[in-house]
Amino acid sequence: MLGRQKVTIGLIAPPIIALCILLASQFIGATQIRDGMIGTDVLHLATFWVRNMGRRNERNLFFCFYLLLTSISIVIGNDPVICECSACLGEDLCH
Repeated sequence: MLGRQKVTIGLIAPPIIALCILLASQFIGATQIRDGMIGTDVLHLATFWVRNMGRRNERNLFFCFYLLLTSISIVIGNDPVICECSACLGEDLCH
């Protein structure tokens, strides 16, 4: 008997599926993917640097984090800050 099958999609699968659809439809190419990965790595490194700078105390951590987010927002906009930096710093602080 064939019943209903439950398919679970985790948090990692949807962005990969969307990326595959965009690649297949040729809306984006390899250059855009590479540039996006390099940009993401730079933001990860910046949040890692902030975490190391702010290790002495919480006030210093939040001040460095504020400076990082403000400078990134001024240079490239709020979207990368909201999408990447907050998640990266939260992930770093939990470990």
